[in-house]
Amino acid sequence: MDRKKSICVEKDTTACVMCGRLDLLPPLPAKTLKVYICSNKSEFELERARLWHDAVPYLQKFCVQHGLDLIWGDVQHGRKSDHVMDSHDFFRHLSEIETSHKSSIGPFFLCLFGNTYGEAALPLTLSPKEFLYLRKYATDEGKDVSVLDKWYVLDENSIPPQYHLQSFDDPFQSSRQVTQDTEGKDKDGIYRLLLDILTMAVKYGLSKSSKHQDIARTLQRHLISGLEQQIQKAIHLSPEDCIFIERTIENSPDTENKAHPVFGAKEPNARRQRYEELQNQINAAVSSSNRFEFLIKFREEGITPQNCQDHAEYMDNFAGAAATRIKELAESYINKTQCFKTIDQLFYNETLLHLHHCKTLNKSLCGTAMDHHIATVHKLLTYGAKNEHYAIMIKGAVHSGKSMFVSKLCYKAREMFGKDTVLIARFVGLTDASTCCENILRSICSHLNQILQQNVSLKSYNMSKLRNYFHGLLNRISKGKRHIVIAVDSIDRMKVPMLETDPFVMLDWVVSKLPPKVHFFVSYDSSPLTPATQRLEDKAPATDHMIEFSDSTENEIKSMIHTSLKSKMRTLSKEQENFFRELLPSNCSPMMTNLLLETAVRMPSHYVPEGLALPISVEELIMKRLMRLEQSLGAKLIRAICRYITLSKDGLSEMEILDVLSCNNDVLLDTIPIELTKNLRFPFHKWLHVKEELGSLLCTRLIHGKYLLRWAHPSIQDIMRKKYLCHVDNICKAQVELADIFMDTWVRGKPLVDKERGVQLIDGASRYVCPQPLLYNEHQYNQRRIDMLWIQLLQSGSIPMLKEKTFCNFEYMLSMAHSKSADTLLENLRLTTSNLLDADILMISNTLNMSRAILTDDYLQLANELIGRIRHITEQYLDYLEPLVTQCMQWCDAYSQPLLIPLTTWLPSPFVPLATTIPEVWGCKVITTVFSSQHVICTVRQQDIALYHVSTGKIVKAFSGHKGTVKCIHVCRGGRDFVSGDDEGVVRVWDTNAGQCTAVIREHTGDVNSVIVATKYDYVISGSDDTTVLICSYVGKKICVLKSHIKGVTSVRLNSSNSILASASRDKTIVLWSLEDLVKLGSITDNITSPITCMELTCDNTFLIVGCEDNSLHVVSFITGSWIHQLRGHAVGVTCIDVSNDCFHVVVGCLDGNVYLYNLRTTDLLQTLKGSPSDPVRDVCISRDDFFIFSATETRINVWNLYKKTMNKATENDHSGSVTCVFMDEQGRFALSGGEDGVLKMWNLELNEFKENLLGHSAGITCIAVSPDGSCCVTGSRDRTLLLWSLELLTWALSYKHHDLMIQSVEYVDEERILSYDVQGNFHIWQAETGVTLTTYNIPVASFVLSSDGQYLATCRGDQSGKIWKTNDGSLIGCVSHTERITCVARSFDDQYLVTAAVDGSLKVWELSTAKLTQVLVEEDCAVTAVALHTEVVSGSERGTVLVWDLSIGEPRHRLTGHTGSITTIRITQDGLFAISASRDHTIRLWSLRHGLQVTLLSMHIPVLNFMTTADAKRIIVHLENDHHVPLLCLHNSPVDPDSNSEWTPSIADALGILPLVPKHTFPHRNSGMFPVPKLPVKRKRSSVSSLPQMIKLSPIKGPPKSTPKSYRTRFRIPKIHRREQNPDSKMSKMCTIV
Repeated sequence: MDRKKSICVEKDTTACVMCGRLDLLPPLPAKTLKVYICSNKSEFELERARLWHDAVPYLQKFCVQHGLDLIWGDVQHGRKSDHVMDSHDFFRHLSEIETSHKSSIGPFFLCLFGNTYGEAALPLTLSPKEFLYLRKYATDEGKDVSVLDKWYVLDENSIPPQYHLQSFDDPFQSSRQVTQDTEGKDKDGIYRLLLDILTMAVKYGLSKSSKHQDIARTLQRHLISGLEQQIQKAIHLSPEDCIFIERTIENSPDTENKAHPVFGAKEPNARRQRYEELQNQINAAVSSSNRFEFLIKFREEGITPQNCQDHAEYMDNFAGAAATRIKELAESYINKTQCFKTIDQLFYNETLLHLHHCKTLNKSLCGTAMDHHIATVHKLLTYGAKNEHYAIMIKGAVHSGKSMFVSKLCYKAREMFGKDTVLIARFVGLTDASTCCENILRSICSHLNQILQQNVSLKSYNMSKLRNYFHGLLNRISKGKRHIVIAVDSIDRMKVPMLETDPFVMLDWVVSKLPPKVHFFVSYDSSPLTPATQRLEDKAPATDHMIEFSDSTENEIKSMIHTSLKSKMRTLSKEQENFFRELLPSNCSPMMTNLLLETAVRMPSHYVPEGLALPISVEELIMKRLMRLEQSLGAKLIRAICRYITLSKDGLSEMEILDVLSCNNDVLLDTIPIELTKNLRFPFHKWLHVKEELGSLLCTRLIHGKYLLRWAHPSIQDIMRKKYLCHVDNICKAQVELADIFMDTWVRGKPLVDKERGVQLIDGASRYVCPQPLLYNEHQYNQRRIDMLWIQLLQSGSIPMLKEKTFCNFEYMLSMAHSKSADTLLENLRLTTSNLLDADILMISNTLNMSRAILTDDYLQLANELIGRIRHITEQYLDYLEPLVTQCMQWCDAYSQPLLIPLTTWLPSPFVPLATTIPEVWGCKVITTVFSSQHVICTVRQQDIALYHVSTGKIVKAFSGHKGTVKCIHVCRGGRDFVSGDDEGVVRVWDTNAGQCTAVIREHTGDVNSVIVATKYDYVISGSDDTTVLICSYVGKKICVLKSHIKGVTSVRLNSSNSILASASRDKTIVLWSLEDLVKLGSITDNITSPITCMELTCDNTFLIVGCEDNSLHVVSFITGSWIHQLRGHAVGVTCIDVSNDCFHVVVGCLDGNVYLYNLRTTDLLQTLKGSPSDPVRDVCISRDDFFIFSATETRINVWNLYKKTMNKATENDHSGSVTCVFMDEQGRFALSGGEDGVLKMWNLELNEFKENLLGHSAGITCIAVSPDGSCCVTGSRDRTLLLWSLELLTWALSYKHHDLMIQSVEYVDEERILSYDVQGNFHIWQAETGVTLTTYNIPVASFVLSSDGQYLATCRGDQSGKIWKTNDGSLIGCVSHTERITCVARSFDDQYLVTAAVDGSLKVWELSTAKLTQVLVEEDCAVTAVALHTEVVSGSERGTVLVWDLSIGEPRHRLTGHTGSITTIRITQDGLFAISASRDHTIRLWSLRHGLQVTLLSMHIPVLNFMTTADAKRIIVHLENDHHVPLLCLHNSPVDPDSNSEWTPSIADALGILPLVPKHTFPHRNSGMFPVPKLPVKRKRSSVSSLPQMIKLSPIKGPPKSTPKSYRTRFRIPKIHRREQNPDSKMSKMCTIV
């Protein structure tokens, strides 16, 4: 079946894939536009360059927008001569045409057809008869026969024997003759000699007797030009996907002898005839729409678009024709594939890929032992067809051939049970979706659902539920007629979900009993067994179902090699057979066999094997092959390719490999001739050669729709890592280069620089690297960038880029959470934080872990969670978290649907005191950080020093040499060196990288307590118990001894300029020294009354912080020496101190195991970091970025987050007690809140900021009411008083004290009267202006509702009854009742109706003025907890269901589901179209009452008791349960906005698969695919060749010309594509302005 006609999936094709019909599989879907460029090299140099410059960028843009890879297969690029002159290259390219056809979407072949037929490629093989004929002719004609003898060598390993053309870089040839022959000769010259012999011999033979004519005709087939061979192959594959551009020269001279460098010479009649026949063949096979003809004028200097307008127009139309037609054909194919998607495309592709892999493995050869195992399996399958049985488990060592055996069993089972057998194959690790145990089981169950035609969603099923469901499916299938075969290969490589409590149970579904007709194959490595596979073997009840797979024996390998050679018409010489016999160990794996087979098949008879140790291993075979490749193709190229593939997560596509190689200057300088470097694209032909030579070491996997190349087995990857990635620098460099192609670093081009010589060779040349945007289009993410970028940047050590581009980049995180899952994002963050200590990423990780539940349900809540949790801490994290919050706001601004966004902060801070711990660091008494803070240097076992990696807790390097206990360490020279001192008076200088001691100083006679390095002078300064300060050179030479102290020196410190040294001593003094003169400057003793144990100097040289033996901690002026103040807060001995680089914070370690953080200027104790009282803190230090505190104890190192703050006090935005009531002004001017602290807080909603604290109550506020005009408010309190406040003067104006008990509620009856109610049931109506009581009456109630005009009062006592009253005289209008307790009551906006709800789930509608029952609404049997009434009734239940009632029929019109807890509040907007509900499930949700859909939601993370909104619902104030915060929310894009003319409609984005982000494509070229290019006006000839007359014409003195002359040359232009702008306000996002 033609690949292009089998478009994606039709019904019968889908059935074949779902049933596992291995013989009828469709091809894998293509995601690559791969175009092979065919032309004679010299004839189309300019045209090919123009295609690179114009067509390639244009097609790259097209491909990026459709998520395709573009591979421009210009095999002539980067070559000095035509590829036909290297036959090995040419025939490799010829086979690449078929590869392009198989893998390309749409067109695959572009031919540039000129006026010359082209040269032929030399034949790769000649029969002995043909060779002898050529040799005889050459001898007779006096030709150089030695060339023929040296380059065509008899290979007796061919069947029959043949003469093979040697290659310059053939790894298997004995190259002594070739090397000697090519010395001083050009390769092209050798080609010409051989081709001349072949051509003349054919011509001679055709003119002679029939005997000669037969051989000549046989040889004549080798004279078909390379151009024709390529064209014929392409047309044979698929003529409708080939494009031909023919260029004809008008009025070309008829000169046969003189060859034009571009157009060539007039060819002989025979070649001309072949050329015309080829033209006719093309015209007959290829449609006219795929053929373009151009007629151009002949010019002696060739094609000169800069001088000839006709040539310029030709070049424009030439590039436009190629680009336009390629795009049209590709678009046609894409449009067709989109019409045939009948099932989930990802699932279909996943299944198809596993089946193709199974089919590929089955082609491998197997030994006789495997035949024996297949016979055993046959018996087990026969038994399992009618009886209950168990899974067949295949185990064996690595490389033993288990996967191949599983594939053969799949074929065997289908052969046994017939074509109706369903095959489900999964190869663990083949794709991302086939790595996790849970995902694999879910995939198998989904597959079985497809077979049973069941539409059951399994996304929410956990592992336990999946296991039960799986066995239920098997039992159901067993009752049918079809057999089911399930194969899972390499189950030992399955990953277990991080949250799984018992990971070993995850594989129990494999060993359960199977019903008849269900057959299950599993395989796993047996050396060694993992805990999971050991459990499998222990639980397996039947040992006869266990097949142990061993390595092949020597005889089996010989047999396989012989069979393989025979199938390929090859054999081996006796010497080579002996060589292989000696190579083979006693047992050999299939991988070893395949490698030997590859070697044997390619080995010519003249090759002398040598250079391999006996017996040989897989690693040695691979190393030998790599060595040959480095010799033949260049070491830099092979090393680069192997490093890139090894370091890539899932592999690299061909385009990515070509892109990254094109960005590697070292590789380019080594592979492209300098004179050809105008185009800095890595040569495609070089890559084809490397790919062929790597052979079976590589395999292809389809991941995320891209064909990725990776190593065929993990052991090969280990070998590559061992050979090419043994140095950290190589790893980091390669990872940076890989990351660059996903960050578009090279898209706009960079200069070619030779670093070894320090020379810039070329600037401005393009490398044609394809952009890798985060989104291809509005429907598709770039999964490669999402998966690859973060891990590459992490492993490269590019921490700033890691944060900027990934985990502090909102769009990247949203893309990962949406395309993968929130759990994937969190897992990647966990892996990052486990390998990297970074404050910003740690805060992001903590934030998202706190938000895991809501993000799992709704990934769009990511922006809200980040804004709500980290906005208030961005002042400390300005570089990355502040821009991240801004990005979140800008995304909210650009999002077109309504969003609830937090304006204030109420969520717990993501700041966690303890960042990480390095456990079991025994004897750690001294610690200091290396400059990056990723490593610390500390003492271990007291005498040794170790360099630890902080995040992993692993020792990177150990330093041994001290005999005594190390007491001090100081890092210098950017972490390259450090100095240490011990209690034996020895100071050592260390090289950190080498791990060696570079100098030893033995001048002290007492303990060395402190060391420091003066980098300005290269002084090593140490203070000792011998009372001296010693100054030595960096190499250990003593310079000076400073003596002034009378007791031991405990600390030495330098100012930032290294000019002044401070030394502290147990003699209670601090001495200042001049390092320039080495003299004493003075002493500090003010208020220091105890021996000094430690001392630090601030970075600004202002303060000395001094710790003493009496536990006191003093701050002293370094400038004046005066005592300033003392830091108090710790109660035990101070052991160590350090000062932050901002010179504000002091960290103190104490004997009680705690670390204390002080503000050294205000003396405030800001924080106490609790440790273990039994484990005293021995040393502390602050990281150089001031984000972390490192504390060392005897057993561990704790890393604390340093949250810098100047004082320890609560924010004014929060109440000091729980919030009790809230109010929101309908006009959106202000909001109010009252709390248990008795404070009334006011917010300015126009500025979205806290405005004022209103103080007056002596106890908690219980209720708030605001006057109709908004000028005043009244508050009730537990202090039994009501205060009337002026909201303009912000003070209370009146106090009402006539209640005897706590006020429960208050309402404005009208502008003049206020209704208040206390807990004993006393209602007071009093005058607002004077506070005079107008009316009082006692009506004990639990809740009440007052009409908007104040005339009616509806009360409920808390039982099943209620009453309606007139407020004027307190008269009773009527009663309302339910059969059970009334839970809530609400009135309509127009005061006509009252609705009551009860515990029994019923609702009743009453006339408010008459108490007449008008309607009863019953739907649920659970309590109604909230109700609202507008034109329709909306009710919420304790189960979380929201019902929208149609009062005309008395039934629910919509049932709104989403809440999982009891509904606490419902409010309907003024237009009656939307409702907002709050629940104890912590969420607030906006609903469309017309459509019955959820519009948006926000998780408050705390149960919501109540909320109020403005009239347009743009602002919401929320009352949370037992919380002292007051959340203010913004409803962005509010559908209730009266200024908006558009009505809200449900978004169809999800239905259409539209992503929540806007694609951003950056392309350096702005070209058009327009063809034909509009003809330009003819340029007038100038009468003078001098530029002076034209300059005079255009002179400003003479005035401007009437019209500006247009350029004669215009490139084809791309019509401007108008894209949605993400942020319409270029200055600042609207959301940024709001917040």
